[in-house]
Amino acid sequence: MKTIVSIIVPIYNVAIYIERCMQSIVYQSYRNIELILVDDCGEDCSVDIAEKFLIQNKFSYKLLRHERNMGLSVARNTGVKNAVGDYLFFLDSDDELPYDAILNLVEIASKTNCEVTIGGLNWIEKGNQKLLSNVHSDPLYGNEIILNYIINNPVLLIGCNKLILKSFFISENLFFYPKILHEDLLWSFILFSKLRSLAFQPLNTYNYFIRAESISTKSFSDMKMLSFITIIREMKRSIDLHNKYLCSLYKSRCYTIAEIVLKGDQKQFSKIRREVYSLNGIKIMLTFPSNMRDLFKILPFVFPTYIAKLYIFFVGRMCMN
Repeated sequence: MKTIVSIIVPIYNVAIYIERCMQSIVYQSYRNIELILVDDCGEDCSVDIAEKFLIQNKFSYKLLRHERNMGLSVARNTGVKNAVGDYLFFLDSDDELPYDAILNLVEIASKTNCEVTIGGLNWIEKGNQKLLSNVHSDPLYGNEIILNYIINNPVLLIGCNKLILKSFFISENLFFYPKILHEDLLWSFILFSKLRSLAFQPLNTYNYFIRAESISTKSFSDMKMLSFITIIREMKRSIDLHNKYLCSLYKSRCYTIAEIVLKGDQKQFSKIRREVYSLNGIKIMLTFPSNMRDLFKILPFVFPTYIAKLYIFFVGRMCMN
């Protein structure tokens, strides 16, 4: 029997973009798709537009409705709990898939039997496009080998653009943490901490659109701060201090959070620093660096805030590239 891929699309206030997203699913060259739409109670006609297009094109779908707005994490979780596919694929409703995206991912996953297959991603911002692709051609086996690769070859943090074996997702309880922003920072950390096999598809399998009003580009808020503190706390809870690669990944995620906070409201950085070092955080940060980049990622949390900001925008940027 042909492999079934469950594509999960949370929908919330995306009336301008939703038909483009639906078109990219309907026109996929790979046909064995279970489409799951999750209505997260937006205030526009996004769901109506999606349904109208799918009905006109006689494309089967499953529509799940929340009673109230629950956020992206819960919407994705709702989709997973109702999916019957062999694999899961998360698609944001303002993004789109290239014609052969699912086919190209399934071909690699079928050959390698890996738990996760990551494809290339076309980053689109203000009309400019950049293909972000993993050049590693062979699959990776073993958690430490995977973590070491990710540390030295940063993989995009987003939940999308990954074909995930559903049985692996369920058995490892990889459901998204509810009601936080930047949920993919935490989810990808937990995912890679448990991953035992990883395959790559270098071809573009996702068109990722950066919108000015997207969560990742909105101004700093109390909700963002609470989310970052939660993310750091949950990462610390899942770390084995004897796993130097996972400790290094933790430092990398903290560095990413520092970048976001210092670009937004640097007065809040002291709260992030306190959370990074609280409980066993200090032990994690002081684990022996796996490489020089590992060391550079610690420094913003050592310097005073104003120096940390300068470091990230000048010295840190050069060292990370």
